[in-house]
Amino acid sequence: MGMPDLKRITIASERELAVWLSKHAGDEERVMLVTHTNPSHRKHVSREQVGALLAESQWKAGPRYTLGSHLLGHVITKTGA
Repeated sequence: MGMPDLKRITIASERELAVWLSKHAGDEERVMLVTHTNPSHRKHVSREQVGALLAESQWKAGPRYTLGSHLLGHVITKTGA
């Protein structure tokens, strides 16, 4: 199975992710969140941080994909969609 062709949303901070999830609370489409994998990068958001915010916002994490050498794509779906 290959990588899905989804809308990509680049996330640079926990706050930015929280705001995006809040603004898209009514969405039912799948999207791919893109985060930096390097913990020392100023825009790094960890998998754990992403998972915690998704759970609080009624979104569900799906598979993750490596995008280049320093980016990670997180497929997310609204819970119940």
